[in-house]
Amino acid sequence: MQKPPIPPYKLSPEVQERIKQLQQRTQQDSGQRRRTAVLPKRTWIQRNPRLFQITFITTSLLILFSRPLYDVFIADPIPPPRGGAPPGHKLRKAKQRLRNYPVLLGKCADKAAIYAACVTRDLNVQHHICDKEFKQFSECVQKAAKEMKTKL
Repeated sequence: MQKPPIPPYKLSPEVQERIKQLQQRTQQDSGQRRRTAVLPKRTWIQRNPRLFQITFITTSLLILFSRPLYDVFIADPIPPPRGGAPPGHKLRKAKQRLRNYPVLLGKCADKAAIYAACVTRDLNVQHHICDKEFKQFSECVQKAAKEMKTKL
């Protein structure tokens, strides 16, 4: 058989009022106040200091070991050329010469093929076996360069 539940005891309003007054008096006597100020929200770093440390260290290591960033910010700079940077007009001429090389080789394709066949057949350039073919190829290229009015 179950017992009927006991209803909770309720204080009378006068007693509740008296308890509140006593609590306020004890707080005033001890110098404490009730906190009513709204505290500022904490940042995520304050809430998660471990996560911040892990993120910071990981990012730092990625940057430290990243080769392009290392080259840009940490590595010693490449020294300038000894004679200074080449003037712009010389660079333009050199680029034009590079564009002319395929044309020169195309004009001497038959001599280039003979020289290449000799080198691949004998497999050794150091013994000067293909000197005659190389001279013919070189003369052809120089002649074509004179016709095109360009330097090699």
